[in-house]
Amino acid sequence: MFIETLHGENVEYGWIDSHLFAEDKASTDAKGIENKTVKIFYLIRKANHQNAPYLIFFNGGPGIAFSEIFHAHNYKTFLPDINVVFMDQRGNGLSDKPGSDLHELKYYSAKYISYDAEMVRKKIVGDKAKWIVFGQSYGGVVARKYLELYPESILIALTHGSAKYSAVNVAAYTEKNTSKRINEYFEKYPNDLKLIESLKSNLRPSDYVSTIDYRLSGKSIIDLLYIFYAIYPDEKMHDLYNSIDSNNSTNSFLEKIKPLAETLLKTGNLGSAIAYIDLCDGKTEKEITAEAIRELESKNFYYKEQLISKIRLSDNLETISDEARGLDKLLESNNFKSDSTNWEKIAANLKTYHFQFHVYGSSNDALAFDSVKDEEKFAKSIHSDSWHFHYSDGNHREWLVNKDLFNKILSPYVSKKK
Repeated sequence: MFIETLHGENVEYGWIDSHLFAEDKASTDAKGIENKTVKIFYLIRKANHQNAPYLIFFNGGPGIAFSEIFHAHNYKTFLPDINVVFMDQRGNGLSDKPGSDLHELKYYSAKYISYDAEMVRKKIVGDKAKWIVFGQSYGGVVARKYLELYPESILIALTHGSAKYSAVNVAAYTEKNTSKRINEYFEKYPNDLKLIESLKSNLRPSDYVSTIDYRLSGKSIIDLLYIFYAIYPDEKMHDLYNSIDSNNSTNSFLEKIKPLAETLLKTGNLGSAIAYIDLCDGKTEKEITAEAIRELESKNFYYKEQLISKIRLSDNLETISDEARGLDKLLESNNFKSDSTNWEKIAANLKTYHFQFHVYGSSNDALAFDSVKDEEKFAKSIHSDSWHFHYSDGNHREWLVNKDLFNKILSPYVSKKK
């Protein structure tokens, strides 16, 4: 149990009572969903000195709990001069889960996570006090929604591994950047290429990784490596391949990738619904994939020719539960409304509330680097002097491993409090 690991640590934790409909005071909605109380788990990792500022950490996902995965990533040493507040986003981990009615899932998107964070802020910091906002990957989408809705609560905002989001562009960017990253890797480690080609040829239809809702079988399992290349440096990928038992390579490979694969797949209906609302511009996964393929082929890039492909993974991911099939039907019939980031509102809030927004992009981040560039173009087009961009050579997890990444920007806020 996660809670049992906290004894004796420099932490405080608890739950706040939030509301399913956030600021909407209605007792039920048009579908008969009740505006119930939602308990939200939070944890404060205390700073190493008194009077430190507070920072809300929005983790990646969607559909992934801080308490289930991110707590293992050295959260004890992350930004040690700051009181870091972590939350299990509603529906995840130690926070309350959605009920059985799939229509309820529309209340678990970034808009509602932001409301929960605001409730946490009021309890921990106080009604009038401000805090620092940080979002990583999907958490950057939540951070931007918070910038839209609660700008008066922000001292300064930072994101990493997330930026201006066009679902089709991101799908195309991810495919091309993953291919480039993998080709460069195999030039460096040609023997690993032979290993992967051998593994792929030996994967059988009976080989699979699965959760209660989704299953990936056969040769498409190799496509799961796209996420490994997005978040791991070359040395860690090489160590992964070296750890595969050559005497039982297929089973050894499946065991090695199983934990991360299951984490990705188990986001299930919650993750799928949130992604549709916050990330997909009102399009289904099939529609996004089809448009991305057309975009790539117009530039003579063909995903079927790639050794590892995110698009092929999406094509071959099998929905196996009745509940997940039911959600697919709801999404295809437009039962959920898209709530993409309102960039003009963010720009207006930066100007009105006078806080700074810093966006970090890592050049080896196949998932987000080009989107950061897109957001920078937008910021320049509106001549914003509060929107700043920083570039480095890391990957999607640089926020975690590069201890100096945010120091320059955050040091004035820390020193003011010491």
